[in-house]
Amino acid sequence: MATSLNDLLRDAATAGSTSPAESRVVQAVLSDPQLVAFGTMAELVERAHVGTGTVARLCTKLGLSGFAELQRRIQRELVAGPGPAADRIKETDPTDLLGRIAAIEQRNVAVTFERLDRNALLRASVILAKRTRHVVVLGSDAANGIARQFSQELAALRPQVEFLDGNPVSVARRLALGDATDTIVVIDVHRYDAWLVDTVERFAATGADVIALTDNPRSKLATAATVHLGFETSSPGPFDSFTAALALLNALNAETAIRLKATATARLEQLEQTWKQTKALEG
Repeated sequence: MATSLNDLLRDAATAGSTSPAESRVVQAVLSDPQLVAFGTMAELVERAHVGTGTVARLCTKLGLSGFAELQRRIQRELVAGPGPAADRIKETDPTDLLGRIAAIEQRNVAVTFERLDRNALLRASVILAKRTRHVVVLGSDAANGIARQFSQELAALRPQVEFLDGNPVSVARRLALGDATDTIVVIDVHRYDAWLVDTVERFAATGADVIALTDNPRSKLATAATVHLGFETSSPGPFDSFTAALALLNALNAETAIRLKATATARLEQLEQTWKQTKALEG
C-alpha cells in the first residue's frame, strides 16, 4: 500500500529532518488539510508564517515536485476519506481523550464558521423561506438524527416540510411525485450512502433546488447542489463528528426564521398554546 501523505508528513516531523520553518508548514497541513486542498500557496505561507521557498524545500524532502503536487495528493486523500471505523479505532490515542475531544470539537465549529460562505448561507435561507415550496430533508444513516431534528425545527417555522429516510418504498413514492417546486436539504459525509446520492441526483434532475451539507465540496452531493455548505468532521475516535454540522443547521434555521419572522412567530405561538393546552410539555 502506498504511503499516505499524512504519514510522510508525520514521519518527516518525528525524524527531525525538517527545519523549524518546515515543521510549521507540516503542522499547518496536518491541522488543516483543506486549506491546502482547496486554497492557495499564499494562504499556506501565511498560515505557517514562512516563505514560499520553505514550502518548496519541504515538498522536495517529501519527494514531491512542488505545491501543485502537494495539493493534488491532499485532494486525492480527502476524496478517499478516512478509513472504516474498525481501522480508525486502532489509531485512537487514549491520552487525555476528553481534552482532545473538547479541543477538536471546538475547532470543528470554529473552522466551519470561519470558512462558511455567508452568501451561500443567506441564499439557502432565502430558498427555505419560500413557504409555497415543499421541503424534503434527507439524512444518511449516520446523519439521520440531526437531519430529523432539523426537519422538525424547520416545520415549526413553516409548512410543507417532510423528512425522508432510506425506506425504498417511501423514496420511490416521493421521487415519483417530485418536481421543480421541491427544495431538498441533504446531509452526509464521506462514504456517502448510495441511496442518498442517487435520490439527490434524481431530485436535481427534476429542477428541484438542492441544499447540500457535506464535508467535501467535490463530493457528488455537493456538485449536484444548488447551494453547498461545508463542515468539519474531525474526531479522535472511530466515527465522524457531526457537532459542526448541527451548529451549521442551527444557523440555517436561524437565518430562515429571520426571513419568516411574522408567519414563523404566529406559527410558534400557536404551537406553544397547543402544547400548554394538551400538557404535552412539563416545566
